Amino acid sequence: MLFKDYLNKLFKGKTIPLFCDFLITDVCNLNCKFCYCNKKKDQISTEKVKIVLDKIKELNVLYLIFNGGEPFLRKDFLEIHKYAKKLGFVVGILTNSTLIDKKSAEILRRYPAEIYTTIYGSNNKIYEKVTGDSKGFEKFDRGINNLLSNNIQISLKLSITKLNYNDYKNMIAYAKKKNVSWQVNAPLHGTFKNKNIDSMRLSTEEYKKIADISKNDIKNQELFKKKVKNELFWCRGGRNAFSVSPQGIMNICAMARTKPFPSFDLTNKKISINYAWKKINKFVNEAEWKTKSKCKTCALYGNGCAQCPANAYLENKNMELPNKHYCKLTYGLNCSN
Repeated sequence: MLFKDYLNKLFKGKTIPLFCDFLITDVCNLNCKFCYCNKKKDQISTEKVKIVLDKIKELNVLYLIFNGGEPFLRKDFLEIHKYAKKLGFVVGILTNSTLIDKKSAEILRRYPAEIYTTIYGSNNKIYEKVTGDSKGFEKFDRGINNLLSNNIQISLKLSITKLNYNDYKNMIAYAKKKNVSWQVNAPLHGTFKNKNIDSMRLSTEEYKKIADISKNDIKNQELFKKKVKNELFWCRGGRNAFSVSPQGIMNICAMARTKPFPSFDLTNKKISINYAWKKINKFVNEAEWKTKSKCKTCALYGNGCAQCPANAYLENKNMELPNKHYCKLTYGLNCSN
């Protein structure tokens, strides 16, 4: 069991800032059409990252996830990772693994991290179709082998869309061949840049086939379920987790990075992270429905559906408006005989 999953079970339902998702760059070496990142090149310096990490440590956060973009695109990433480990964080890294060479893998062995790596296909042809890189799978496979040769724990995330649906069985076979844990990543969230995301989402029927094989479905595994009738937020964002952007901005989560969601600049020495956390937690706890949204009365909202205020705002610029794709998918998986 990954340490993150252990913490999820141990502190289920408690309002403690245990997790931080630190997006240290929005830039990526791949160009996936469905990615929700905005690919802005502005990011804080190494020294400012360390200042932010020091502040995160003040909250007694246990689990730090480095995310992106692609973290390994930062030339200072391994220095940042080592600094985080010296602060005492348990570290997870979300990466596409295409940039992990032998030297990087050896450093990760000495300064351990749990690796979450996305797989987009089982060959270069599929990778080019999905990511635009004609040698993407070759690079990914080399990175995986470098990690495994250093006995580093890996969890594969199968990112399945219309672009690679016919290859998902081969991706599962790859995970089993490498003897690593895996899970399916779907449905696709709304994005900052792509208005045609619906064209790449799986149908309910396609997702059912994957769920039957993988035993991964849309039934949400978040810690917090909807407990109060008028409660808008139901996930762990703002309750025992938060996100930090590449610019050092503290947010509820990686998708809630724009107004009307609260944000705080952690690179500003005058901003106390304890103050910022209390404000974010208060925003989440006090947010209530203001419309007669169908989500408000739906029995599956926060209890089987991946819809949340951040997803809704990314999709529709409205925190309460239902996502038609999620409705169709969730009812298809949870209410069918």
